[in-house]
Amino acid sequence: MAALGFLARALVSVPFIVDSAQALKNSDEHSARAAMFATHCPLAEHAPTLTPGQWKLAVRGHAVATIVCSLGLVGGKAPRLHALMLAALTAPRVAISMPRKDSGTPFAAGTATPWKSLASSLGQVGAALAIAADRHGKPSRQWLHEHQSDA
Repeated sequence: MAALGFLARALVSVPFIVDSAQALKNSDEHSARAAMFATHCPLAEHAPTLTPGQWKLAVRGHAVATIVCSLGLVGGKAPRLHALMLAALTAPRVAISMPRKDSGTPFAAGTATPWKSLASSLGQVGAALAIAADRHGKPSRQWLHEHQSDA
Protein backbone atom coordinates (compact mmCIF):
# COMPACT_ATOMS: atom_id res chain seq x y z
CA MET A 1 0.00 0.00 0.00
CA ALA A 2 2.93 2.35 0.66
CA ALA A 3 4.13 1.93 -2.93
CA LEU A 4 0.68 2.86 -4.22
CA GLY A 5 0.66 5.99 -2.04
CA PHE A 6 4.08 6.96 -3.32
CA LEU A 7 2.98 6.45 -6.92
CA ALA A 8 -0.21 8.46 -6.37
CA ARG A 9 1.70 11.37 -4.79
CA ALA A 10 4.23 11.30 -7.63
CA LEU A 11 1.51 11.36 -10.27
CA VAL A 12 -0.34 14.20 -8.55
CA SER A 13 2.90 16.18 -8.39
CA VAL A 14 3.66 15.93 -12.11
CA PRO A 15 1.24 18.67 -13.32
CA PHE A 16 2.39 21.01 -10.56
CA ILE A 17 6.04 20.54 -11.55
CA VAL A 18 5.37 20.83 -15.29
CA ASP A 19 3.29 24.00 -14.90
CA SER A 20 5.88 25.53 -12.59
CA ALA A 21 8.76 24.66 -14.91
CA GLN A 22 6.85 26.31 -17.75
CA ALA A 23 6.32 29.38 -15.57
CA LEU A 24 10.06 29.54 -14.89
CA LYS A 25 10.83 29.16 -18.59
CA ASN A 26 8.21 31.67 -19.76
CA SER A 27 8.19 34.02 -16.79
CA ASP A 28 7.59 37.07 -19.01
CA GLU A 29 4.31 35.67 -20.32
CA HIS A 30 3.18 34.48 -16.89
CA SER A 31 4.08 37.76 -15.20
CA ALA A 32 2.13 39.67 -17.87
CA ARG A 33 -0.93 37.49 -17.17
CA ALA A 34 -0.53 37.99 -13.42
CA ALA A 35 -0.24 41.76 -13.85
CA MET A 36 -3.31 41.80 -16.12
CA PHE A 37 -5.27 39.83 -13.53
CA ALA A 38 -4.15 42.19 -10.77
CA THR A 39 -5.47 45.21 -12.65
CA HIS A 40 -8.91 43.57 -12.98
CA CYS A 41 -9.01 42.18 -9.45
CA PRO A 42 -11.56 43.86 -7.15
CA LEU A 43 -8.88 44.27 -4.49
CA ALA A 44 -6.43 45.97 -6.88
CA GLU A 45 -6.94 49.38 -5.32
CA HIS A 46 -5.60 48.09 -1.99
CA ALA A 47 -2.54 46.34 -3.44
CA PRO A 48 0.78 48.03 -4.17
CA THR A 49 1.69 48.58 -7.80
CA LEU A 50 4.45 46.25 -8.96
CA THR A 51 6.92 46.82 -11.75
CA PRO A 52 7.26 44.22 -14.52
CA GLY A 53 10.53 43.05 -12.93
CA GLN A 54 8.81 42.56 -9.58
CA TRP A 55 6.02 40.58 -11.24
CA LYS A 56 8.60 38.39 -12.95
CA LEU A 57 10.35 37.78 -9.62
CA ALA A 58 7.03 36.95 -7.94
CA VAL A 59 6.14 34.47 -10.69
CA ARG A 60 9.53 32.79 -10.43
CA GLY A 61 9.34 32.63 -6.63
CA HIS A 62 5.87 31.13 -6.83
CA ALA A 63 7.07 28.55 -9.36
CA VAL A 64 10.06 27.57 -7.20
CA ALA A 65 7.85 27.28 -4.10
CA THR A 66 5.44 25.05 -6.02
CA ILE A 67 8.25 22.80 -7.26
CA VAL A 68 9.71 22.50 -3.74
CA CYS A 69 6.31 21.55 -2.31
CA SER A 70 5.74 19.06 -5.13
CA LEU A 71 9.07 17.39 -4.48
CA GLY A 72 8.34 17.38 -0.76
CA LEU A 73 5.04 15.67 -1.47
CA VAL A 74 6.77 12.99 -3.53
CA GLY A 75 9.52 12.60 -0.92
CA GLY A 76 6.97 11.53 1.66
CA LYS A 77 8.07 13.83 4.48
CA ALA A 78 5.00 15.66 5.79
CA PRO A 79 2.90 14.86 2.70
CA ARG A 80 -0.27 16.40 4.15
CA LEU A 81 1.50 19.69 4.84
CA HIS A 82 3.00 19.77 1.35
CA ALA A 83 -0.36 18.92 -0.19
CA LEU A 84 -2.06 21.78 1.68
CA MET A 85 0.68 24.16 0.61
CA LEU A 86 0.26 23.02 -3.01
CA ALA A 87 -3.48 23.65 -2.82
CA ALA A 88 -2.84 27.14 -1.47
CA LEU A 89 -0.17 27.86 -4.07
CA THR A 90 -2.58 26.82 -6.82
CA ALA A 91 -5.18 29.40 -5.77
CA PRO A 92 -3.59 32.23 -7.83
CA ARG A 93 -3.59 29.99 -10.92
CA VAL A 94 -7.26 29.21 -10.37
CA ALA A 95 -8.04 32.91 -10.11
CA ILE A 96 -6.06 33.77 -13.24
CA SER A 97 -7.74 30.93 -15.16
CA MET A 98 -11.25 32.21 -14.51
CA PRO A 99 -12.93 33.86 -17.50
CA ARG A 100 -13.56 37.58 -17.14
CA LYS A 101 -17.09 38.90 -16.92
CA ASP A 102 -16.40 41.94 -19.11
CA SER A 103 -15.28 39.86 -22.10
CA GLY A 104 -15.35 36.30 -23.32
CA THR A 105 -11.59 35.94 -23.15
CA PRO A 106 -10.02 34.21 -20.19
CA PHE A 107 -7.30 35.79 -18.09
CA ALA A 108 -5.02 32.97 -19.17
CA ALA A 109 -4.98 34.03 -22.79
CA GLY A 110 -3.83 31.46 -25.30
CA THR A 111 -5.65 28.51 -23.80
CA ALA A 112 -7.65 26.42 -26.24
CA THR A 113 -10.79 26.50 -24.12
CA PRO A 114 -11.41 29.13 -21.43
CA TRP A 115 -12.76 26.55 -19.02
CA LYS A 116 -10.09 23.88 -19.63
CA SER A 117 -7.39 25.74 -17.70
CA LEU A 118 -9.82 26.46 -14.86
CA ALA A 119 -10.96 22.82 -14.69
CA SER A 120 -7.37 21.59 -14.69
CA SER A 121 -6.38 23.93 -11.88
CA LEU A 122 -9.44 22.98 -9.82
CA GLY A 123 -8.64 19.30 -10.36
CA GLN A 124 -5.12 19.84 -9.08
CA VAL A 125 -6.46 21.60 -5.99
CA GLY A 126 -8.88 18.72 -5.40
CA ALA A 127 -6.12 16.12 -5.73
CA ALA A 128 -3.88 18.03 -3.34
CA LEU A 129 -6.70 18.38 -0.80
CA ALA A 130 -7.49 14.65 -1.08
CA ILE A 131 -3.88 13.83 -0.25
CA ALA A 132 -3.92 16.34 2.60
CA ALA A 133 -6.98 14.65 4.12
CA ASP A 134 -5.65 11.10 3.67
CA ARG A 135 -4.21 9.78 6.90
CA HIS A 136 -4.29 6.08 5.94
CA GLY A 137 -4.11 5.01 9.54
CA LYS A 138 -1.44 7.43 10.70
CA PRO A 139 -2.35 10.23 13.10
CA SER A 140 -0.92 13.69 12.62
CA ARG A 141 2.21 14.77 14.46
CA GLN A 142 0.15 17.27 16.47
CA TRP A 143 -2.18 14.53 17.68
CA LEU A 144 0.80 12.33 18.61
CA HIS A 145 2.39 15.21 20.51
CA GLU A 146 -0.83 16.02 22.37
CA HIS A 147 -1.44 12.37 23.34
CA GLN A 148 2.16 11.44 24.10
CA SER A 149 1.68 11.97 27.83
CA ASP A 150 -1.43 9.72 27.82
CA ALA A 151 0.62 6.62 26.99
